[in-house]
Amino acid sequence: MTTAPADSRRAVTNLRLLWSGQLVSQVGSEVTKLALPLYALSALQATSGQIGLLRAAAFAPVMVAMPLIGVWTDRLRRRPVLIAVNTAQAAVLALLAIVAFSGEAGLFVLVAGVAVLGVLAQFGEVGYPALVPSVVEDGDLARANGRLFGAQSIAESAGPGIAGVMLGWVGLGWVLVIDALSFLVATITLMSIRVVETVRDRAERHLLREITVGLRVVMAHPVLRATIATATTYNLLDSAATTVFLVHAANNLGMSVTQIGVVLGCGSVGAILGSFASSRFASALGIGRAMTLMQAAGTILPFALVLPGDAGFGSVALCTAVFVAWCFSIAAYSVQSLSIRQSVTPQHLLGRVMAGSWVFVLGAVPIGALLGGAAGNAWGPGTALVVFLLALPLSLVVLATSAVPRITALPKPDPAFWERHG
Repeated sequence: MTTAPADSRRAVTNLRLLWSGQLVSQVGSEVTKLALPLYALSALQATSGQIGLLRAAAFAPVMVAMPLIGVWTDRLRRRPVLIAVNTAQAAVLALLAIVAFSGEAGLFVLVAGVAVLGVLAQFGEVGYPALVPSVVEDGDLARANGRLFGAQSIAESAGPGIAGVMLGWVGLGWVLVIDALSFLVATITLMSIRVVETVRDRAERHLLREITVGLRVVMAHPVLRATIATATTYNLLDSAATTVFLVHAANNLGMSVTQIGVVLGCGSVGAILGSFASSRFASALGIGRAMTLMQAAGTILPFALVLPGDAGFGSVALCTAVFVAWCFSIAAYSVQSLSIRQSVTPQHLLGRVMAGSWVFVLGAVPIGALLGGAAGNAWGPGTALVVFLLALPLSLVVLATSAVPRITALPKPDPAFWERHG
């Protein structure tokens, strides 16, 4: 699937539409993402293992569905696919809201609903990054990614605080209704984007080869392999640490759902700043050095989360400060990492390469959540948190020993490599 480059004014309008739709839908999703485990903890008295299962359900489909989703995304026009998926997500959330209003929202229903939404969300994880190069001009890729990461970070900032407040005030049902409406807004903005997309000739298609090409390429390309190995290691340990932190904060420290929401929400303010500052760091230090510095900060600073011992103001303030710095660093790193993946990949393979990378990067999230839940049950959430935070710098080792720190500017696709592997 190829696209015609957008003219300057149309590109600006397209990016604004894409940004605004993503912002609204992601705010709704972030509210739901925290509201569900908080509801399970408070209303269903869920254990660490059950919280891990609930968090894992959102990402588990990536292991099976993602390669095929990548093929569909490259075979079809990406904008109509995203419109259909957003509409489907709104419908599923509406059904879950009906169940919640009826009082039948048990753990099984929540896990099943999250799993279905997880499958649909994978289309967005592949489709949106693959669509971005089509709606912006050459040279604006990193800036566009920064704005979209900023939208995600704003959502992550607002969502947890809103989740804690709304869950207590209006209940789970209305939280899900609002999330459904947010996806309808995103659908309308996508329908307003104007971009010319051309589908490949059917004669060029071979399903098995198309399914596997993304996986083969991300393991063979040295830069893709390094960035994906770093992100996979990080996400595995981060997901485990976040899972046990939720239980540790609620049960050991005695924080309320509102306090936890505020901590996570304020932390995402750092991600907003990091996503917009990323390009400046890359310009000043070079992309590779900036990524290494940000990854170092994002893997070392979180260890301060083991210091608080209660739910007092000082403990909440310290946790908040740690999350601000943590999210700033990882957002600044992630903007450049995604831009590198997009820049080294030819347009017609971008969906499958994104899918291949997400198999590892997002596939690590449910494994980490289950690992965190199991470790929290076995050792207690406090001890498990210490172990996972101590292990987090392993991802920095993966990055520092690769060729990425030596990259000074966004690389271009290597024709010889893609002729052999594409």
